[in-house]
Amino acid sequence: MEQVRLEQTILKNLVQSESFTRKVIPFLKEEYFSESDEKTVFNEVVSYFDKYTKPPTVEALLINLDNNTSLNDGQLSNAKTIVDSISKDSEETPTEWLVEETEKWCQDRAIYIAVMDSIEVIDKKSQRSTGEIPDLLKEALSVSFDTNIGHDFIENSDDRFEHIEYPYERLARLI
Repeated sequence: MEQVRLEQTILKNLVQSESFTRKVIPFLKEEYFSESDEKTVFNEVVSYFDKYTKPPTVEALLINLDNNTSLNDGQLSNAKTIVDSISKDSEETPTEWLVEETEKWCQDRAIYIAVMDSIEVIDKKSQRSTGEIPDLLKEALSVSFDTNIGHDFIENSDDRFEHIEYPYERLARLI
């Protein structure tokens, strides 16, 4: 049996599952994909999504790949093979599980890329200075799909109102 790679499952679900696409596409980066063919397909999906705010169909992907003049015949063939595998695999992957796995994968890839970039800096193969290494690693370690930052003023409005409206409860706690 052929080994299924997470990258291919992510690409498949970017096309087949709109809810998955909306949750993860803001966090995915082209550089996370290690294979150039997967990067090509990912870029086509993102381009389509940015323009139409919904995932592309397999047919739309194939047409866009055919119209992409920057691809040579080998790249086009390999990218089409990936898209064909998407159309043949109709098994649905649980979205919640896949979002968690995609987040872990993005974190792992970001750390790997930051470490490799840091090695290039140390080996003097990069234009960056060694002072940038902590920032590279800090940025990689901060990759997260958590969009919960700060206060939700709408959702917590009742609690805040009670806290402001009934100050005697706060005073009772102090005594």
